[in-house]
Amino acid sequence: MVSAVTSQPGDYLFAKASESRGATLGSAWRTWVASRRWGDILIGLQPRILFGGALIALQFVIYDFCRVQFHVSPNDLSQFLDVMAGVAENM
Repeated sequence: MVSAVTSQPGDYLFAKASESRGATLGSAWRTWVASRRWGDILIGLQPRILFGGALIALQFVIYDFCRVQFHVSPNDLSQFLDVMAGVAENM
């Protein structure tokens, strides 16, 4: 959610800059500030948050599906991480 909130203003300005031929990010910024429509910069934030949450949930579903299909238990994962930590210490 934090990443959606922090990236939304930049994406809004990029979208506004790409709407006009020859516009720059600076000109989009000046136009937005001059319009005094402060809430416009958050347009589309709710779908972005929902989409981000859905993607993360889908990643967990895929991870769990693959873990079950390959018969990997949580103990196997912790053992693997312990081995990798030992390798990292010796580097």
